Amino acid sequence: MLHKAIAKLAKWDHSFRNIMVIRALYQSFAASLPIITIAVYWRLIDRLFLSPNSLFPTIFNYNAPHLFDPQLMQVLTNMADYAVVLVLTITFTQAYLQDRMVSQNVLPVIINFSVIFLLTLLNFQAQSRPTIQYLTIFLFVWLSCESFYWLERLLRFRPATFGYVNLLWMTLIVVVAIIGSTWTAPYLLQGSYPDLFSLEFFTHFWGLLVTAALAPLTVWLGLSLPTDLSSNIIDLTPVTTNLNAIYESTSATLSYPENLYSVLATFAFIGGVGSTLALTFWLLFAKSKHNRKIGYLSFIPSLFDNSQILLFGLPSMLRPLTIVPMILSSLASTTIGYTAIKLGLMKPTVWAAPGDIPHILLGFVASESQFQALAFVLLSFIISIFIYKPFVKYLDQEALLNEVQ
Repeated sequence: MLHKAIAKLAKWDHSFRNIMVIRALYQSFAASLPIITIAVYWRLIDRLFLSPNSLFPTIFNYNAPHLFDPQLMQVLTNMADYAVVLVLTITFTQAYLQDRMVSQNVLPVIINFSVIFLLTLLNFQAQSRPTIQYLTIFLFVWLSCESFYWLERLLRFRPATFGYVNLLWMTLIVVVAIIGSTWTAPYLLQGSYPDLFSLEFFTHFWGLLVTAALAPLTVWLGLSLPTDLSSNIIDLTPVTTNLNAIYESTSATLSYPENLYSVLATFAFIGGVGSTLALTFWLLFAKSKHNRKIGYLSFIPSLFDNSQILLFGLPSMLRPLTIVPMILSSLASTTIGYTAIKLGLMKPTVWAAPGDIPHILLGFVASESQFQALAFVLLSFIISIFIYKPFVKYLDQEALLNEVQ
């Protein structure tokens, strides 16, 4: 029954990947893999060794190498992410217009590149570490390309590449893009909703399950996970309430033992949202050369909860065959964490851990019952491995078929 269901899902996956816009998008992912890999490893090196509050200098109590001014380092790291965005924009535009058989693709490439560069630059000025919503970028590029396709079809003559018609159309696209970005609420770009995630709803089982299901879907769609579930999760009211209680008395009764930090972050984000370290594990043993390469490239970043190479390289973004195990693993891990804390089998994660500590070690570092927490985290990881196994089998078969062809 399970294999029949996954086989049917694999057929849907195959049909979905043959949709023109999705096919072009996947082609852009493949073409952008080198720059994505460089950006991921540069950010990883910065997080672990170079920034003033990086992980290893914090743990081993030594000064991080002072290569550049910290603000310049932040700019360089952000620019690596922007390079990924711009390369994706160019390659997606070219691939889609080629499939659409648009004869003039120079101007669409220029306009899409320029608009995305402008918007990301404005976003950079507003935030030191801006949130990148890939789905918004892909939608804009797709609509822009479609507009040039229909412009070419509706006109009775072929306009010059830099003629008045195309330049007027380019100006219209720029104006619409700027107005759209101006109307977009700032909190949507920043991806922070502290008041929402501080509600008591997210300290109960069903609230945690809802978040566990929606978080993988958010990342799968190409949207950035709210910072309140990642870098700022320790600042949520239930988490700080528990922490203050522990500071007052180590034997204090916690008001919110099950919360987004102690359950979701500790158990469901191992390797990235959707417990994707389990996916990376299986890719290391894939028969497909491409999938095995992605496994090798993504293994170390996945250990430190960065799944970007998987998202674009496999790809796991916008792919039906990956969203199901991501959600199932997230739900299973959340249930294990909630049950273990609820039954008193382990004490919840309370303490603030060093920045960028791998989530697989978060319970061990930040819980008062270190080894019990580590045992349950490893249990959730093992279950995620079993959940991913049949899905990776079909992913590998598909990749092998493409390599033979």
